[in-house]
Amino acid sequence: MLAQLRRRGGATRGIPGKRISIPPGVCAAALAKRVLIQICMSAKKTVLIAEDDADDAVLLQEAFRYAKLDHQAVWVKDGQEVLDYLCGKPPYDGRRQNPAPDLLILDLKMPRLDGYGVLRWLRGQPAVRIPVVVLGSSVFEADKERTRELGAKEHYLKPLGFDDLVRLVMELDARWLRG
Repeated sequence: MLAQLRRRGGATRGIPGKRISIPPGVCAAALAKRVLIQICMSAKKTVLIAEDDADDAVLLQEAFRYAKLDHQAVWVKDGQEVLDYLCGKPPYDGRRQNPAPDLLILDLKMPRLDGYGVLRWLRGQPAVRIPVVVLGSSVFEADKERTRELGAKEHYLKPLGFDDLVRLVMELDARWLRG
């Protein structure tokens, strides 16, 4: 690509240790901004999966892999582990190994602290800004409304088939991780 730019008459500007070519008439600052946006949009994100059913959690992680989404899907087994992860308490201390999540996929029916409790806790933590998507089994509209009132961005019925789960994961990626 750099050779093509040079052949077209683009200027070559030096950066310590690097040389880049910029086509004539292109502002270096605008080009840098475009590159940064692409890097940010393609950067690996962290998805926190709060699910007490190990099979459902593994299927979600596999759906991310199958969809070729290079995000880190971290599984926690209940609502208390969600809070521990978000607060950086052991064993989730150290943000290098356990980065702050970019999305929380939340089951509602979990032991110790259910999904509603997690949503209530998040509502009382204005410093914690993370989109929450509920993936539940309830078909009742009142449950969906309650989760939205507590701050969930969306509420989906758990898909029955793997293909539907992959489509859902791709939709979540486009809507919450790339947008």
